[in-house]
Amino acid sequence: MLIFDRAFCFGYHQIAVSADATLNVGQPVTYDNFVISTHPNAGRPGYQRLIKEKENFYAAPGVDGQLTRDSRELFAGAHSVVIGQAPIPEDKIYDTPRAIRKEMGGDDYYSTMFLYPGPASTPDQYRNQFVVWRIDDSMFLLKFGEDETTRLNTLYQNQTALLKRFRPRGDFEVPGPDQHGVCIDDGFIADANDGKGEHFFKTPFASATFPTLPGVRLHVSVNVGSVREGDYLFDRKPPGFVVALFDAFKLRTLRKAERNINGVAGQELLTAWKSEVGEQFLFVWESTENPRLAVRMEWGKQQGAPERQTASPLNEKDALAVWDALLPTLKRRPVQGAAL
Repeated sequence: MLIFDRAFCFGYHQIAVSADATLNVGQPVTYDNFVISTHPNAGRPGYQRLIKEKENFYAAPGVDGQLTRDSRELFAGAHSVVIGQAPIPEDKIYDTPRAIRKEMGGDDYYSTMFLYPGPASTPDQYRNQFVVWRIDDSMFLLKFGEDETTRLNTLYQNQTALLKRFRPRGDFEVPGPDQHGVCIDDGFIADANDGKGEHFFKTPFASATFPTLPGVRLHVSVNVGSVREGDYLFDRKPPGFVVALFDAFKLRTLRKAERNINGVAGQELLTAWKSEVGEQFLFVWESTENPRLAVRMEWGKQQGAPERQTASPLNEKDALAVWDALLPTLKRRPVQGAAL
């Protein structure tokens, strides 16, 4: 059986995995109002290319009335490209944009940041030394009469403070209890020392695969604010085609029960069926409180053409033993104190 002796950190949480696991934090992730995408092998050439693509896409005459207003380096390896509303010529008829601008009292501006932290500082981070992060959605309204230069300087100060909280992180590196913040793909964002405690964080499924268990995939996710009454795991009905598929394969319920994981209430649903390629399993646990934590483990490749599907590498008893060893390791990453 697998030995879960390494920690996989995602957002404010962690779960144990085996030392040979291949890990991936789903993206893009949302941190406060920022949308963050990871480019793991871009390096400095990719960093420069991404900046140039953004600048050129909104170069005059711009796209949808927008153009690049400014583009500058914030510090070594950090760059910001600011997009703003293009001035509307008086001799052109743009009634709708003009009306919107008048109602808003100004022009929409937004910025995309790019961060290339450079060579990694520890051997565990070596493969991540070429990572580049793209951070979207620095948005603000430049009011009519407001000085653009002053507003941009304030934006750049805030962006610099944010980007200096990013750092590379190795696959199995879990920040210490004195480090408040979130784990993202190949990196870590330290929370601001603003007294607000934890920041909003949401990620698609992060995943892990195991070379010794071919066809097995672990998915974990956190989604703040998504738990609503009537939308618990046991309440949801699968799509009709899934029901028909499971009917054909005689779906069996191995376990369906409430299950508390490290103080978090949740529901567990474990199913099995015998397909054309052999026995397959789907194990799911979801929290019934916010943030929504979800853990899903697929046993056997269950999608794609029949010739590409595979059976579970373990029998029912052994698969359940692996699941019951892994699920209780899901927990919030220990930190000192609730607020920063």
